[in-house]
Amino acid sequence: MTAEIAELRPPDELILRYNTSAEEFFETAQAGVAALRHFGLEPHHAVLDPGCGAGRVAIALTQYLTSEGRYEGFDLFRDCIDWCAANVTPRYPNFGFTHADIATRFDNPGGQIAAADFTFPYGDAEFDFVFLISVFTHMLADGFEQYMSEIARVMKQGGRLWATFLLLNDTTLAQIETERGERQPVHDFGSYRVSTPDYPEDTVAFREDYVRGVFERLGFELVEITRGTWATKEHPGMGMQDGILAVKAGHPAPDPALQSPLQGA
Repeated sequence: MTAEIAELRPPDELILRYNTSAEEFFETAQAGVAALRHFGLEPHHAVLDPGCGAGRVAIALTQYLTSEGRYEGFDLFRDCIDWCAANVTPRYPNFGFTHADIATRFDNPGGQIAAADFTFPYGDAEFDFVFLISVFTHMLADGFEQYMSEIARVMKQGGRLWATFLLLNDTTLAQIETERGERQPVHDFGSYRVSTPDYPEDTVAFREDYVRGVFERLGFELVEITRGTWATKEHPGMGMQDGILAVKAGHPAPDPALQSPLQGA
């Protein structure tokens, strides 16, 4: 870990919201940047990070993006955004953080905006690369479709999208039936399943054919799907999530090697 990154260590109460230790927090951040570079992120790119949390990946990206690059992140946790804005942005003015008061029954029941109604606070075609880590695993179908529509709007033609999912297909459905863990998504709502009906955003798994259809409808070309091990775990969050790499139509698709080191949160 570089001295610059070490100086940007969030408070323990923020770190422990996402990882079990500061060491794991920074290791996951470095793995995240390695994966994004692997999938085509360049130092001069404009990057959007919906669900940026306590700046886990943003902090590591300060050592990769140049002054020509740009990072924007938003999150529903105001304390995370306030810390990032007060500690990261003054050192790296091309890194911006925005609070989005999105309501979820699990994390932010008092939120004022439904995910299905949320408009990203950015203009059209601003970003070269958008990534979402463990965001769609905590969002229902109407929110997922709105976010995907907004991602399509704010991305440049040829821009790249990397997002993690719990994808339901014949293989994962069979594995879930075998495992039947307490936190497995076994409650069926058509295009998605949840683990806890009272707090549905706790763990959300989408049917793969449904996700593919949304991507196609919005003009995204799927480049690669990486398969995780989440469906064989009693607690899906403890296993690697599936990942989708896509490109906004209008530019040749990237051709990366297989497998990402990104872990599910």
